[in-house]
Amino acid sequence: MNALRCSRTGILFPDDYVENWGKKYGIGLGPVPVSEALVNLYDGHEASGQGEKKSFPVGVCRAPLSFITVSEATFKENAAIIASDDINMNARAEVMRSRQRAHKRI
Repeated sequence: MNALRCSRTGILFPDDYVENWGKKYGIGLGPVPVSEALVNLYDGHEASGQGEKKSFPVGVCRAPLSFITVSEATFKENAAIIASDDINMNARAEVMRSRQRAHKRI
């Protein structure tokens, strides 16, 4: 299947990502389609929160995208959680906290 890959994170986006930019994807990120994947902002920032909710801030990656062909299984394993599907950022925040714990940052 066709997909778009974030050049920084490797996260995969659906093949209609560019076509629906500003409608379903990338809302508020400007006119040029870029990766809406999140990245951890460690440098110059402190972790905040308590217990399991403690985390460093995150930001939108905004890296370039490239078209690729992948298997459906690979897409499912590496698919982005789309911002418009996770408005309150619950699912994406947990992913980012788990990455921070894995890298022993929190």
